[in-house]
Amino acid sequence: MTLNKFAKGLAQIHNEHGLLYCDMLDQDTLFRVQEEIIDLLVEAEREGSISQATLLQFNHIFTLNK
Repeated sequence: MTLNKFAKGLAQIHNEHGLLYCDMLDQDTLFRVQEEIIDLLVEAEREGSISQATLLQFNHIFTLNK
């Protein structure tokens, strides 16, 4: 995934939910936004655009199963 494709994914999330200009999201919308951003990050990792180590920088979101 290119940086441009990643930014387009974030733009889609913003355009659907108003993420970057709203001052409040209802709980259901917040959960959808969180899930969509996580999916975008996972897709970027799967395509080799970001590393697993980068995902692990998101505390309490991504972990390694042992």
